Amino acid sequence: MSTPPPPPGHEPAPGSVPGPPPPPSTPPPPPPPGAPAQPYPGAAQPPPGYVAYGTPVHTRSTLQNTRGLRIATVVLIWVATLGTALQLLTMYNRRSVWNDPSSSFSDLVDADDTVAGAFVLYAVAAIATVIVLSIWTLRSVRNSQTLGAQRVRPGLACGGWYIPLGNVFVPFIQIRRATGALGAKTTGSVIWQVGWGAMVIGGGIVNTAFNESNVFDPDSVTQDLSTQVVGATITFVAAVVAAIGATMATKSLDEAVEARVGV
Repeated sequence: MSTPPPPPGHEPAPGSVPGPPPPPSTPPPPPPPGAPAQPYPGAAQPPPGYVAYGTPVHTRSTLQNTRGLRIATVVLIWVATLGTALQLLTMYNRRSVWNDPSSSFSDLVDADDTVAGAFVLYAVAAIATVIVLSIWTLRSVRNSQTLGAQRVRPGLACGGWYIPLGNVFVPFIQIRRATGALGAKTTGSVIWQVGWGAMVIGGGIVNTAFNESNVFDPDSVTQDLSTQVVGATITFVAAVVAAIGATMATKSLDEAVEARVGV
């Protein structure tokens, strides 16, 4: 087969030697370790908004909404705090009735019934508070874990509220870890824990004085009623401190989660 003639204007000079063929294209060097892979030249580019499979993307839809639970939790905590105030007032009234020489036996019975009624109201509020609080803790700590928090266990944070004496430590540790991992302040959880622990101490004083009271010894009853008032006072003050801390801590954690997802 004959070689086609070169195009006009490109005829080699007489006696010239054809030059060497161009070298083959050299592939680009590989990227350094850890660098993101680059597409091949000419490869199709992904469309805008495309995310590779396995890349974590956290939006409001991937997390659990806890704002309503947080509001309900804080409201119930303050309701329970009012319950401790009611207990303090009724115990103070019972001691006053006991120390009043003009009080009748019926007056003492009525004072006792008032204390019992206040305790029932507080117990109902406290149970409702712990149930809603545990659900909020589960979801909020789980949100923090989804956003990358380490050493947090949502189930332990939730169930820790139901562990006797352990509820002074377990849930607060988890809440503090979840909050700190998102870069938020943990001051509220510390205040909350201190108040909660003082509430346990105050409640223990009241229960001990009640169980050791000797109804056949007037002097013992007088002393025990006064001790119960002291315990109820500690419980009320501690409940206010705990409620303030809970308001701060729950807001801090939820707002840290929302800040991460740009809400």
